[in-house]
Amino acid sequence: MGTEEILTTATPYSEFNISKPVEDITQWNEYYAGLFIARYLFPMVIATGTIGNVLSFIVLVRRRMRDTSVYFYLAVLAFADNGVLYLSAFKTWIRVVSGFELLHMSNIGCKLIMFLFLVSLHMSAWLIVLMTVDRFVVIWFPFKASVMCSGRRARIATVSLLIILMLYNAHVFWTVALRDYVGAYSCSPSQDDFFMTTIYPYMKLASYSILPFVIVLVLNIAITVRLWQNRRLVGRDPES
Repeated sequence: MGTEEILTTATPYSEFNISKPVEDITQWNEYYAGLFIARYLFPMVIATGTIGNVLSFIVLVRRRMRDTSVYFYLAVLAFADNGVLYLSAFKTWIRVVSGFELLHMSNIGCKLIMFLFLVSLHMSAWLIVLMTVDRFVVIWFPFKASVMCSGRRARIATVSLLIILMLYNAHVFWTVALRDYVGAYSCSPSQDDFFMTTIYPYMKLASYSILPFVIVLVLNIAITVRLWQNRRLVGRDPES
């Protein structure tokens, strides 16, 4: 990796592009900042995240916990987060320190790894939504919670979510490919594909970030309101 190259992030897919020449001092600063983060900070993030997720998963899959909906969601979330961690940060770190890019091994590898990354990314976000829905039901409909928030319902919801996300991201098998741009390989859609290069990035942002954030925010506000109402009822003087 020469000093005449710059690390940038390809959009909408996460892979380093190291073939663009540095043109000014701002790009030099961006290059060294990105190189430092990827080379020295990513290993710390990967190690910490892996240990935390593995220990969480081991604890959460114990028999007395895995039949509880929220613990089941957390166990699956730890697994999904590790998927994102290794298919994004670890893959990027390997490329920075060795020049080896997993996405560039083959066309099939490009499609499969991109598919797994997108499914893991969306799974992490929407599992938080499922957990929030679970807490919402417990607070707003406590008498139905034992039925609606059972471990069996959580497993059904998780499998259903996984199937939906796999179908939603299955398009990468025909829209994304390993392409050779004058010696610079890229696992990406065709530059002539208007939908994938212009519209899909916004769909991706909405589906894994904006929409889950809005749902979680609204449900948490509703949970807070109900807890506040219950607190007022409990604290009210019965003789007043």
